[in-house]
Amino acid sequence: MRDNFVKGIYPSLNQRREFALSLCDFVRNNVHENSAAIISFSFVNTDLRDIFRYHFPMAVWALVDVQEDIAAERIRTRKGHFYKGAPVGSRVNGEVNIDSQGKEVSKQLNDPDNKDWTFASVEYPHIVLDGLDPIETNALKIFYALQPR
Repeated sequence: MRDNFVKGIYPSLNQRREFALSLCDFVRNNVHENSAAIISFSFVNTDLRDIFRYHFPMAVWALVDVQEDIAAERIRTRKGHFYKGAPVGSRVNGEVNIDSQGKEVSKQLNDPDNKDWTFASVEYPHIVLDGLDPIETNALKIFYALQPR
């Protein structure tokens, strides 16, 4: 999939769903070797969130957050990254909803090719990490959040 991104070939929503489901299977089949796993992916779209939340309902979620203008600048200066960002202030006209089987039940109205991703707000409990803090600071926050209580 990464090779296709570099060529400007982006996965369809169905391909994203299939990929996410394969990742869920991989985690479920391998997590027994460790007491925990950390999975990192973009929170931008709801499709990946919904699939992982369905398959891992007890997961702890964290979001590295920055102001929109800082995020836009970081995206703009990426070298070799397929996504250069939506215009600041653009909005998604619809969301992808995932049913309990991980199947898409409605399409994003303005983004059938995943070209214009816009951050969708996170409406469930999650840890907010400051994207301006050093990586070590945020890593410690996650470490402490994952400790047994």
